[in-house]
Amino acid sequence: MVLLREAVANKTSRARWARAVLAGLAGTVVFDLIGFLMTGQWWDIPALLGGKLGLGIGGGIVAHYANGVILAVIYAGVGPLLWGPPWIRALTYITAETVFGVWLFMLPLLGLGVAGLAASPLLPVITLARHWGYALILAWLVGDPRPAAGLQPTGQPLQPAVRTVSGLVVVLSVVSLLTSTPAGLEASERGQVSVGLGTSSAEGTPTRYPTLHKTVKVAGLEIFHREAGPKGAPTILLLHGFPTSSHMFRALIPALSDRYHVVAPDYPGFGHSSMPPVDQFEYTFDRLADIMDQFVQQLGLTKYSLYVMDYGAPVGFRLAVKHPERVQALIVQNGNAYEEGLRDFWEPLRTYWGARTEANAAPLRKFLVLEATTWQYTHGVRNPEAISPDNWLVDQSLLDRPGNKDIQLQLFFDYGSNPKLYPAWQAYFRAHQPPTLVVWGKNDYIFPVEGALPYARDLKTMETHLLDTGHFALEEDGALIAQHMRRFLIRHVRPTSK
Repeated sequence: MVLLREAVANKTSRARWARAVLAGLAGTVVFDLIGFLMTGQWWDIPALLGGKLGLGIGGGIVAHYANGVILAVIYAGVGPLLWGPPWIRALTYITAETVFGVWLFMLPLLGLGVAGLAASPLLPVITLARHWGYALILAWLVGDPRPAAGLQPTGQPLQPAVRTVSGLVVVLSVVSLLTSTPAGLEASERGQVSVGLGTSSAEGTPTRYPTLHKTVKVAGLEIFHREAGPKGAPTILLLHGFPTSSHMFRALIPALSDRYHVVAPDYPGFGHSSMPPVDQFEYTFDRLADIMDQFVQQLGLTKYSLYVMDYGAPVGFRLAVKHPERVQALIVQNGNAYEEGLRDFWEPLRTYWGARTEANAAPLRKFLVLEATTWQYTHGVRNPEAISPDNWLVDQSLLDRPGNKDIQLQLFFDYGSNPKLYPAWQAYFRAHQPPTLVVWGKNDYIFPVEGALPYARDLKTMETHLLDTGHFALEEDGALIAQHMRRFLIRHVRPTSK
């Protein structure tokens, strides 16, 4: 009888630990399913884990599911010490793990503040909802973790539970893979490895899509653009500043293109796009925005996140006001929409706006020489030696083209039309509340930090990160900006449906 009782006890114990392992795997799938329903993203947590640990998306998935199994096994051990029926015990355990392990430890570790409130008030709510879904699977499969009378296993019979949950795991896993298929097929067609399918390069980092250099005809003009990433993924439209072009995004594009469809055009008169003379093209911000609107329509971009910098702000905000239904999120990097952001640098331009004379234009011509272009890239940075001189040499070579300085003086004058539109842009922020990420080089003399802060007056869902660098923040903090963007967009942007 003693041997029989010990055999039953061993069988009961093995069944309980087997349930715990199965519950950990199934609960993590349900965690991901709830995450997909709430955020529109599969495997967002594995992507964060893989990025932080340097394991790539494949390693992140393994770590994610291993964590789910470990939590379930721990619950099987500590569950008998808790109070109440199985579902109360599981919810108590998982709520405590969420508050102390996630809200107060993991989120601050990711730079999101206590309970994620520095990022978005919804983040801790989403996190808790996902963990509660996991807890209910834990309660169902592990059952009552206390040994029952007669040493019989409690909860659901093991074999039916195994069959039911195994089917659930298979179905949800297939749904997960099908959801990732558009990115995967696009990668396969190009002979690349798909991050969406959980594979990575030999170095353990996701394989990126190549940046393609394209030209399309818009309103009789050749509009050059850089493009990368799967067409079925959420789109990010990158709008450059003065005096540069899409060249400023050359490093940001591959940092995002594994997960996003990234498009960066050159305006007319900039970069590699057409440069008609001022007597043949109306160089105004209204006209640049109109060309960009036609460009977006020609590429079939019906939804996108909008990255605006410098001149990109007046171009992009015109687009947003005209087509608010297209904009899924804003990323604002040293781009102004408030009077507070126009300070000392803008005094000679204000004079020019008031009287367009050669005498008032003379000080502005100094902004178009190599020394001024170099200064824009190096002023306010932590380490000037880290900034490649290719930046100002490329930009200056384009500024020095015959007729280009006349184009820039025309745009200097027309910039005076932008402050008049600030109230309309701010009204758009208040009415439509696009999720907004502000990443701002706080040492910028052209667009100082005073221009970054007022966005918080009008926008509810937003983050502001003031970076210790200058005007072209991507040159020194591009990797950090890409990290902020990936984390922010995962939470706030759903995949574009085709």
